[in-house]
Amino acid sequence: MRIVGIETSGMQGGIALLENETVKCEIFLKRGMVHGKLLVPALDKAIRKLKWRTKDIGLVAVDIGPGSYTGLRVGLAVAKTMAYVLKTAIIGVASLDAMAVNFPPSSNATYLCPMIDAKWRQVYTALYKKAKRRRSPDLIIGGENSYRRISNFLALQPEELVKILPTSSDVGDFVGRRPIDNVLMFGDGLKAYHDVFKTLPNVKVAPRNTWFPKARHIALLGYRAFRNGKRNKPETIVPLYLRPTEAEINRRKKPQINADRRRWRNQCASAVYKTV
Repeated sequence: MRIVGIETSGMQGGIALLENETVKCEIFLKRGMVHGKLLVPALDKAIRKLKWRTKDIGLVAVDIGPGSYTGLRVGLAVAKTMAYVLKTAIIGVASLDAMAVNFPPSSNATYLCPMIDAKWRQVYTALYKKAKRRRSPDLIIGGENSYRRISNFLALQPEELVKILPTSSDVGDFVGRRPIDNVLMFGDGLKAYHDVFKTLPNVKVAPRNTWFPKARHIALLGYRAFRNGKRNKPETIVPLYLRPTEAEINRRKKPQINADRRRWRNQCASAVYKTV
């Protein structure tokens, strides 16, 4: 099967073309949230380079987030258009799952904790544990010693994340809490909130080249999900928003702002009337 992978959840983004699980071409977009300008030309360039016929594309896998609201909408718009026009399958893949695939089953970490800077002093995150069993649909990487997601996707303050990190079965420390158990952390949330995580015991920080989801892993996870029977519809696939957008929050505030403005105008009018 020929698969197109689209990743636009972060500052860079990219596209990848795979045949089954083999990467044939991958293009990283320039940093700076310019996905809307560069995404379609990059896809066209890659397809022409491989001399693929668009009618032979069997699946479009797209990052649905969490991540940049604008970037996700751009990627989904392109993916949906391709699925409609080419009449091909489409699968949504979570960016945090794709980040977990940056680490092979041979990794020494017991737990993975990717985190994306969500602004407003929050991170998007999830926890993954090495699962010593054979290939299964719920395993992220597949094969023995694969990582399995053991939490929901979360949006929370970094201090709250520290409280839910897995702990060792050893005897508790002097403050009564068991020590954190062999966790590998990565993602731009670490850069934003380094002060919160830098002193934690048994926590390691992965190299920065593993901090972001890659289009090749979006395509890979999409292909494996498709092979395991998952199907999405272009008209129903939506971004994975873990909290309201800023526009939604402002919209909710607007009635109160308008009420405050009316109250202020009435007070001013009353004050003017009393001075006349």
